[in-house]
Amino acid sequence: MTREEQLLLQGLVSLEEKLQQLKIHKNKSINIFAAVGMSRQEVKHSAFLAWLLTPFASGVQHGMGNKFLKHWLELLFMHPNTDQPEPELKSNRQILSGAGISSMDDFAPLLSASDVVVETERVILDPESRIDIMITSKSAQTVIVIENKVGTTTHDEQLTRYEQKEVNQNAAWNGWKKVFVYLTPFGDHPYEYRAEAERDVYNPSWCVYSYGTILQIVREMRAELGKSRAQTKLKLLMEDYIQMVNSEILQRNGELRSACKRIVRQYRAELELLAAYTKDNLSEILDCCNGKLEQIFDMVVLNRTEYRLEFVTKKIAQFFGEELCSDRSPYPVCIRIAAMKGDIDITLFLENANGLEGGWTERQRQFASLAGVNTAGKNKYCTILRKVLLPEQVRQGEFTEEQKLLLEAGLESFGQMLLRIEERLSRS
Repeated sequence: MTREEQLLLQGLVSLEEKLQQLKIHKNKSINIFAAVGMSRQEVKHSAFLAWLLTPFASGVQHGMGNKFLKHWLELLFMHPNTDQPEPELKSNRQILSGAGISSMDDFAPLLSASDVVVETERVILDPESRIDIMITSKSAQTVIVIENKVGTTTHDEQLTRYEQKEVNQNAAWNGWKKVFVYLTPFGDHPYEYRAEAERDVYNPSWCVYSYGTILQIVREMRAELGKSRAQTKLKLLMEDYIQMVNSEILQRNGELRSACKRIVRQYRAELELLAAYTKDNLSEILDCCNGKLEQIFDMVVLNRTEYRLEFVTKKIAQFFGEELCSDRSPYPVCIRIAAMKGDIDITLFLENANGLEGGWTERQRQFASLAGVNTAGKNKYCTILRKVLLPEQVRQGEFTEEQKLLLEAGLESFGQMLLRIEERLSRS
């Protein structure tokens, strides 16, 4: 080991000690949201926000009636939309106007309705698709969809699927006001990957909202609370939420930020060394998957990026024949490994080129039938098999030998299910 390497190693040990001190400092105050592991978990954030947005909760009530919902809707009109790198990006007011909502007067029926329902993880058509937060009122003829992104990004035309396939085509909501909201830490504009364009494309139907704006509402609601026992408890809960979002999502803790900047300045060489010696977690996972799959199947790789691996087996390719490479649908069937909402999963699915329920080819319908799945009621995608290989809480950090074994076991299990489908294809 050279003298320079020895110094860098000593610097890494010192850096580790500094980071441990930073961790202790960060966690020194008691916070109920941090205690339950909510900091970066979208499902838990969605549950808390849904509770606040519910005018009169059926369970534990917050006692604010529709004040939070009203303020949330008011700021939906006023959201600044400061991040506008392209001129064609729309403001919330423009998007709402296009949905037939020009002012708060148009939300009056919703605010006065007694049948407002706020749900989380709502399944409408596809059991694989779960809407983070959905607000509905039959009497007000209004549906609001909120896609909550604490840290992950959209995937597989997710926003378009929710809007066009799950909500707009639902006969139960014909003639209703439909509002789509993209909630992110800093009010990012909604982009999603489009296969035909081979890039991320802006979706102009979704309003933007930020966690900074959410905190603005929470602060104002907290300031209005009284001194009763119930409101004091709610005030403390709101204080914890503000502290947690500021620190964990918006990184607005000034003392921590200053400490982080000092560490970066002091240990720049060591941090660069860490980056050089550590590979991207997902890249390692996909490399491992690719190697294991080659042991199980004769496979044809359709697409490989740093975020996903798409392939078919040769037996499935033979079943579809020339249809696999047709101009109408380049991928009528696909097996994909990707990070979806933090999980690493593997999915075998059919893709409908025109997105219409009757647009499935005869081969696709036959394939689905042999796999025990019905394409009826499916539009753009029809999931045949899906298995979570590494849950979000397991895949974090360094890709360990334990994770590798778990990943390979999941691939083996998925492979057995897929082999049974291939056997049915051979007999058909």
